[in-house]
Amino acid sequence: MAATIAVTPDDDLAEVVAEADAGAVISLAAGDYAVRLVVRRSLTLRGEAGATLEGISGRPVVRVEADGVEVVLDGLVVRDGSAELGGGLFIAGDAAVTVRGCRFEGCSAQKGGAVYLGGGASLSCEETTFAGNEAKQGGAMHVDGVARVTLRGCEVSGNSSPRGAGVSVHDGATVVIEDTRFAEQGGDGVDVRVRGTTSRAPEVTLRGAGAKAARVDALPESAVTVG
Repeated sequence: MAATIAVTPDDDLAEVVAEADAGAVISLAAGDYAVRLVVRRSLTLRGEAGATLEGISGRPVVRVEADGVEVVLDGLVVRDGSAELGGGLFIAGDAAVTVRGCRFEGCSAQKGGAVYLGGGASLSCEETTFAGNEAKQGGAMHVDGVARVTLRGCEVSGNSSPRGAGVSVHDGATVVIEDTRFAEQGGDGVDVRVRGTTSRAPEVTLRGAGAKAARVDALPESAVTVG
C-alpha cells in the first residue's frame, strides 16, 4: 500500500518530495508553500482546501521530466511561478501527469505561462482553472513535440499572449478539449492557436458547447476537428 505523508507549510516540501518513495501520496495542509519542486518518481500531491504552491522566480513551480513516471496533482492552487518554459508546471520526457481540481494563476514564461509540455509527455486535466497567466507563446499552456493533452471540464480565462492567449499547440502534438470554457483572453485573444511544421501537423479536437465556441487560429496544415 502506498504511504501517505502529511505535510504543513512549516515542513520542507521539496525535501519531502525528493525523499518520498515511488507511489507515495503527499497530503498538503492548507497554507502557502514557496517551492521549486522537482519530481523524479511516481507520486501524488493532494491539497486540502487552501493549499497553495507559490512560485520562486526563475524555475517552474513543479517540474516533471523523468521517463515513465506517473504524477497526480489534486486540489492545489499553483500561483506566481515564472520560468522560460512552464511557469507553473513543466512536463517533458515520457512523463504522464494528471491534474484534478487545481487552479493555475499568475504564472508566466516564454512558452506556456502556466503549463509547458514537450517530448512525448502526456497531461490529463480535469475541472482545472487557468486564469491570469501570460507568456510570449501559449498564455495558459504550450504543447510541443509529440506531447498529448486532454482538457475536460476546465476553464481557461483571462490569460494573455501575442501568440495564443489560451492554449498553443505546435509541431506534432495532440490535444483534445472537452466541455471546457474559454473567456476573456488578452493579447491576441485567441483561445486555441495551432501551428505545424513542414514535416508534422498537430491534431486538435474540440467537443462540447464551451469548446466548440472557442476562438481558434489554425494554419491549413493543422488538423482541427469540431464535433
